This record gives sequence, C-alpha cells and structure tokens, in this order.
Amino acid sequence: MTYGRRSRQLGGLRHWTVAAVCAVAVTAACSDDGDGDGDKSSADTTSSATTATAPPSTPAPTPPPRVTPGNLLTAEGAQRVVTALREATGTAKVAFLEIDGSTASALVPLASEPGRQAFFAYADGVFRRTGDSGATVEPDDRLIDLDTIAWHRIPQLVDEAQKLNVPNANRSFVLVSPEHHPTGFRVCVKSAEKRGCLKVEADGTSAVPEYGLDEPSPGGR
Repeated sequence: MTYGRRSRQLGGLRHWTVAAVCAVAVTAACSDDGDGDGDKSSADTTSSATTATAPPSTPAPTPPPRVTPGNLLTAEGAQRVVTALREATGTAKVAFLEIDGSTASALVPLASEPGRQAFFAYADGVFRRTGDSGATVEPDDRLIDLDTIAWHRIPQLVDEAQKLNVPNANRSFVLVSPEHHPTGFRVCVKSAEKRGCLKVEADGTSAVPEYGLDEPSPGGR
C-alpha cells in the first residue's frame, strides 16, 4: 500500500511539473513575440521619422551663360550685331553702322523720340545707348535696313579687301553709311596713312575698290 500511494504521488508531481514547464515556455514565447513586434514597430517609427524630417535636396542654380564676343566680321557675327541692335532700339534701320572684329557702333533714329537720333555701342553681346547726335532728323534723311544686306558675303569680302593696295593695313571693318553709299555697304582695311574699301551693293555684288582717307564718322570713330 505504501508503495502504491508513493507512486501515485510521484505521478501527480510529474504531471504538475510538465504543466508548469509548458506554461513557462508558452509565456516566454509570447513574451519573445511581443518584444520582437515592439522592436520592429520602434524601428519602423524611427525610420519613418527620419524619412519625414530629412530636408529635400535643392539643386544648385545654373549660372547664366557667358557671352563670348567672337569675331564679328563673319556672317554669324554680323547677324548677332543686327539682332542686338534691334533688341536695343526696336529697329534695324540705321543712319550709320560700323563693325570691326569685336565691337560695333551705330547711329539710329529713335522711334520713341521722333526727330532724334542716338548713338549706340556694342559690347558683351548688347547695344547700349551712349549719347544723342544733336542733329534733327529730316524726312528725307537716308537710312539703310540692315535686314537687306547680304551678311553671308562678309568673310569673302574681308579676304578680298585685305588684298587691296593698303600697305601695313592693321584693321578690317564694315561700314554702312547711306550718306556715302545709299544702296549698300563697304568692307574696308586701314593703315595709319591710308584706307581701302570694297564698295558693295546690299545684295553682295559689284565689289568696286576705292581708296582714300577716312571721312569723319558719326561719334568720332
């Protein structure tokens, strides 16, 4: 009898121990799952906060393009001059225009001030007003529309002008001066003592040589 009672007591103890161990294991597993979810939730929250508070990247501003003067005694260079003059004055009709390798000057009637003319100088890609002529514009004063000139002929005419009989020529330039040549333009070379020009019609034909000293140009150039 003693042995049987003892066996039943040990059996009950084993059942209680196994149940307790299972309960502890389940509790630990639940605790682990809860901690894992908590860690993941905390990490997600931190990541979201970091993403939300990060300032957006701002691209660096693009600097404005720099104007390269280049050689104005080309078809493209002369067209840049005409375009810049129209932008500055509202017209391509001039009483005088002179273009050399890197600069230009013009005498232009002012549409905004009828009866007056103003001098404009070209530099860094734009024309700027530099003064008034002081002369009254008459209705019959001659003007030339720069849009009618065959600018594509300029490079070839410059090469031809450099072959004129002007020793020690050190400057080439284009003149549009309707007072002296009302139907076209001239391409010239110049030394300290002499100037030679090709007198050209607006369409680029009839390049006739002429020689002489400079006649006074508007603005004293």
